[in-house]
Amino acid sequence: MSERWRETPVIAVGSGKGGVGKSTVTVNLAVALARSGYRVGLLDADILGYSVCRLLGVGTIAPADFNGEVLEPVTAWGVKMISMGLFTGQEELPLIWRGPIVSGILKRFIHNVNWGELDYLLIDLPPGTGDVALTIMHELPQLKLLVITTPQESAAHVAVRLAHMATRAKVSLLGLVENMARFACPQCGAEYDIFGPGQAGSLAQKLGTTFFGALPLEAATRLACDEGRPIVVNDESPSSAAYRAIARGIADASRTA
Repeated sequence: MSERWRETPVIAVGSGKGGVGKSTVTVNLAVALARSGYRVGLLDADILGYSVCRLLGVGTIAPADFNGEVLEPVTAWGVKMISMGLFTGQEELPLIWRGPIVSGILKRFIHNVNWGELDYLLIDLPPGTGDVALTIMHELPQLKLLVITTPQESAAHVAVRLAHMATRAKVSLLGLVENMARFACPQCGAEYDIFGPGQAGSLAQKLGTTFFGALPLEAATRLACDEGRPIVVNDESPSSAAYRAIARGIADASRTA
């Protein structure tokens, strides 16, 4: 284990599958923690499918900047961030690399970035339980895993697989967050469970871990993502209040777990 991260809480955020809003949740939790006064780093471990740059409203940097021995993170919304998206030169450029190359880049992001002093490092994992997750868990065995799911049965089943992977890798499971939990009609206020009733609470109980809360399905979140402005900075949004509450719970749990 790297001495650099021995005293810093590291939280890897995973979902096991795509389409559950994991990167959006990771970004907003990072910003929520930063707005609470914590020094926060965000590592985009989805090397081939990076999206954190766009979600934070950060553009690309010339590819030459990737050649330095120590990489410099970019600060956005109070969060220090590193992502392969900073170095491609163009957002539409596909990265067609095999596992060993991806693992090598991940190790650089973990060990060769000038993070400075941090209170938290959040890692946005790619979907699945493959090479990237294994590399992260091997390099940072002290990390805690936060699983993002949705009310859908398919998402819940995959979340369980990811939790079981953490157990097999001897990584601590921090807890669960349910995204896209409920939609409130902006005209009449009626609430609808578009993806079905929430089940993350019972799932967390089954896994013996913490359920930190549910995030609503809100059009403003999609608009905020497109604009590169995290929804958590909009204090009038129901999603913002939910993110702040979840971030407080995670801060408490990660310091005592």
